[in-house]
Amino acid sequence: MDEQKSEENSETHKPSGCGGSSASSSNASPCGSAGKGSSSCDGAGGCHKEDSSSQESQTASDGAEKCSRSQFLRAAVPCVGGVWALMAAYPIYSYLTPNGGDESESKVSSVNIGDLKDLPPGSGKNFKFGSMPALITHTKDGELHAFSAVCTHLGCTVQFRPEKDLIWCACHGGCYDPASGKNVAGPPPKPLLALKVEVVKDKIIVSKA
Repeated sequence: MDEQKSEENSETHKPSGCGGSSASSSNASPCGSAGKGSSSCDGAGGCHKEDSSSQESQTASDGAEKCSRSQFLRAAVPCVGGVWALMAAYPIYSYLTPNGGDESESKVSSVNIGDLKDLPPGSGKNFKFGSMPALITHTKDGELHAFSAVCTHLGCTVQFRPEKDLIWCACHGGCYDPASGKNVAGPPPKPLLALKVEVVKDKIIVSKA
């Protein structure tokens, strides 16, 4: 009988496969006491704990990264649009404003505009007289006339409009006579500054009046 009791005691206290707990505690976790997060056993009988806090931290990190990307895109799109708008507006601004040029007006005494045959009657041409925008017109009566192309209203650059047969300012609609440079319509308060024109060996030469 002592041998039977000994065998029963040995069976009762026989260790389980993963955590070494007795058969009487079969309802307990096979990997020991439960802690924060979940635990599992691998195939070799070892145990490891899956920490839920690390998963939550990873989820929060992913959310913060998505948020920062969204904020970056919201900030970047208007900036890119502004740069494109400036790039598109700069050529117009450069054309309408008289400032600029590498050579000052005071250092220039005359400018060769080109061949007379390239400027038929009823046409006009913008050019640079040093840093100053200038304009030459070949009126229908065969005469050549040159002026500063700076509008006397607010300083925009004027141009010859053949369909109107007028020198015209795109900023506020000012008009000048193509033969005299006199202000004939719109807000300009006075005529355009006149320049001297002569033809030398079929070349058009413009100089200060």
